[in-house]
Amino acid sequence: MKSRRKHWSEYVRVTNSKWFRNLPDLEKKCVLLALEEDTHESVAKVRATLTFVFVTAIWAIDFGLWGMAFNFAPIWLAAAGAVLGAVIGFLSGVIITSQKTPQGAKDMQAVAGMTFGQLGAIVGAAGLVGWLIRVLLFR
Repeated sequence: MKSRRKHWSEYVRVTNSKWFRNLPDLEKKCVLLALEEDTHESVAKVRATLTFVFVTAIWAIDFGLWGMAFNFAPIWLAAAGAVLGAVIGFLSGVIITSQKTPQGAKDMQAVAGMTFGQLGAIVGAAGLVGWLIRVLLFR
């Protein structure tokens, strides 16, 4: 069954159902493996979408803060940051959706978030410090 017909949260619905709890252990494992196989594609797509949105927002905010720090077109710099974040997020999403298992997709989402999110947080913190210095010292 293709995952387009099934939502990834069906895993939770099935495991909480009464008929599933009455199955023998071996059959439970088989049902869970089948569900994991069916829902993998949609889980990877959701993780890729979340990573895309996260990275895009982080970089848009970062560039906007630097625009405020330099007092130079923060809206346009935020838009440029959003474009850069979208490119990074798209490339990360391609890697996440190419994973073979849901756990692999989860691991790659964590790696992308840690790599580009942490870097974005450092750039944003530096922009915020620059903006505070400009506001406090150069009124």
